[in-house]
Amino acid sequence: MTTIPTIDGKHAGIELLALLSTVEPVCATPAAEDIHRIRVAIKKTRAWLKLIRGVTGKTMAHQQLQDNLRELSNCLSGQRDRDVALHTLAKLARKYPGKKAQQLVDVLSQQLGQRQIASYEMSKLRATAEQIRRDLLPFTQQAVPHETLTAVARRTYVKMCKTGETALASHSCADLHVWRKRVKTLGYQLAMVPISAPHLKKTIQRMSKLGSKLGDVHDLCFLQVMIEEMLAQTNMDLDLAPLLKRIDKERKTLIESVSTLLQHVCKSPPQLEQAGG
Repeated sequence: MTTIPTIDGKHAGIELLALLSTVEPVCATPAAEDIHRIRVAIKKTRAWLKLIRGVTGKTMAHQQLQDNLRELSNCLSGQRDRDVALHTLAKLARKYPGKKAQQLVDVLSQQLGQRQIASYEMSKLRATAEQIRRDLLPFTQQAVPHETLTAVARRTYVKMCKTGETALASHSCADLHVWRKRVKTLGYQLAMVPISAPHLKKTIQRMSKLGSKLGDVHDLCFLQVMIEEMLAQTNMDLDLAPLLKRIDKERKTLIESVSTLLQHVCKSPPQLEQAGG
């Protein structure tokens, strides 16, 4: 009798279960790396849950857990986004040196650093984290047949390629962000394939590179939004046209490079069937 290869979910959820105990202190005294680790673990877990849905269907328990994970990730995003905006500003200052540009970046960095990010209601945060702890464990104990992973990852791959084409046609920050999320989901799903699939390593590396570059695009888009919101809320008298022009130039350069990556990735679909043999 032939054994059907399965993928175990423990690796996808155990990391998050361990990190959830740190959620409250992280929010009280946020450190960029701690917040990043928790949010990455949430994304990995959500990618795993999409595989499980291929077995169980979309149950109420599954949807509630996904909703709670999304809510927790959103709670942690405010501080993370501010840290990223400051980091992106610093990179721009290094790439475009000059006294006037540096003074502009210094003023904006000070303003962004003083911004008050709306704090998540701590009692609700605790309740959400506790609910996730209770609901997640049964899902980590499930196993997904390899053929299900193949089918779900294949659908994710097709959606990722189509979303990429749409984003490259529009150059819209919203479309590019949706594309980035699809890239990350596919990358996490492919990483769950057993280590006996060396032929997937190249695809996974390309997905990681694509996700990283799209992350840089997202950071530039977010920085632009933050600057525009900050100007609308303050009486700062600054000529930001040169900085916004640089942000736009950087974004266009990155979009050109991700266009080439998309062509490589979408020309060669991942051969998942071979991985289960």
